[in-house]
Amino acid sequence: MKKIILIWLMFLISFSWVSATNVLVTAKVWNLNSKPIVISVNPSSNPRFLPVNGTQNYILYFQDDENDEITYTITPDTWFVTPTNGSIPTNEYDESNWAYINFLYSAPSTPNTTEKVIVTINDGTNVTIKQINLYIY
Repeated sequence: MKKIILIWLMFLISFSWVSATNVLVTAKVWNLNSKPIVISVNPSSNPRFLPVNGTQNYILYFQDDENDEITYTITPDTWFVTPTNGSIPTNEYDESNWAYINFLYSAPSTPNTTEKVIVTINDGTNVTIKQINLYIY
């Protein structure tokens, strides 16, 4: 029943009367399953600067029009992040269809100007990959 209601909501139909005998019907059909879109990452500099052995909390904001349950993985080049994976249930989206992933990155003990963290967001049908560039000094 939920899918039937969702399909009906996906069609916006407007009627315009052209004459007494003709009706003009227009419809806007939304993408039935769009991929999650990364809105921003905080802190927002690119690359993100971090001293050796430093830690930094990151928040990745994304939007999914269908509010699908999301699974995600976070993979650093070196050292570690926490958590490394997780899921976001449909009830954790706000009224704008936004949700966020919060993780802590720990830098290695040696400088690395090309360090990166890859965040993979999967809504069950579509995958979005966001690369976060780091500069470890």
